[in-house]
Amino acid sequence: MGGPQWVFLTFAVTVIVVRALGASLPDVLGPGRSGTIATVTIAAGMSTIAVFATPGALYLGAVVFALGVSFHYPSLMSLVVSRTTKRERSSAIATFTAFFDIAMGAGGVAIGVAAVVGGYRATFAAAAFAAAAGLAVLRLAVLRPADGTTTIGAPTTRS
Repeated sequence: MGGPQWVFLTFAVTVIVVRALGASLPDVLGPGRSGTIATVTIAAGMSTIAVFATPGALYLGAVVFALGVSFHYPSLMSLVVSRTTKRERSSAIATFTAFFDIAMGAGGVAIGVAAVVGGYRATFAAAAFAAAAGLAVLRLAVLRPADGTTTIGAPTTRS
């Protein structure tokens, strides 16, 4: 392919365009639904790259992944904000942001290990698996209230 620069450019442009044109989509869908869609899309993008070892699949996977990344942080941040009181909000935002940053750093190390052990395709498969695990936590622990029902849309905001 001559280098990954065009794939990274495709990813970056997709994220910028989607965030600019779809900025209100997480608000319209609700943080639970948009977070679920974002996480599924991230897993689908990584799976596409892992399964199909072609340049076209790499570009397609990068675009699908970028769609998920575009809404992942805003959706999950909105979910955090919607579930905290005004008094707790700044601490909750700081904690979420810190753990998101830690996960990005630790994820890079984990993915690097996967690359050394299993090669590039295993790396993308591991990333898809991590996204699927995150989806399970989101759906089963975060979005499932104590009564066992699933809240897919926007949770009730407390003041």
